[in-house]
Amino acid sequence: FSIILKIFKPAKLFVEKLFPTDEDIDELWKKCRPSKGFSLIKDSKYYKYRFKDHPLQEYNYNSFYIDGKLSCFLVSCVKTDINGNKIVFICDYLTDEKISFIYLLNYFAEINAHLPIVKYNLWCEKFSYKFWHAFFSGFLGGSEVPIIFFNSDEISEQRLKILNLDFHLGSSDNI
Repeated sequence: FSIILKIFKPAKLFVEKLFPTDEDIDELWKKCRPSKGFSLIKDSKYYKYRFKDHPLQEYNYNSFYIDGKLSCFLVSCVKTDINGNKIVFICDYLTDEKISFIYLLNYFAEINAHLPIVKYNLWCEKFSYKFWHAFFSGFLGGSEVPIIFFNSDEISEQRLKILNLDFHLGSSDNI
């Protein structure tokens, strides 16, 4: 993994294993929020509520800074399945894309190399660039999940007014 980390490491990158400040998260969210369509509002209130004030377990926080500015915030955890196998979950992340996804995946593989990890669990759209980054990093896809992804470029504003969307939020990680 270390050669990939050297090749894809951005200049002036600094990683802290801490929860970033509200200001840093909100500034990153302003850069990352979609310009069209809709998404969860992933500002500091969301991250604090979800992972600090109402945690489902103990989380690991990784704050990636470039030139002193938060470029990626990634939340993960390690769980043990019913067979005793350790699984790393990438629960949530917010990135301005200055750090390649291939770097982030290999970073996590390296920092967890001392653990007997048998699986990494993360969500990405099939055949997206994140899927291919995971694939070429040695991560193999496992499950397909019946989730409908909304693509704002393909649905007109008029059609949006007709749709009656019903969302159900789960109480789990990386939904």
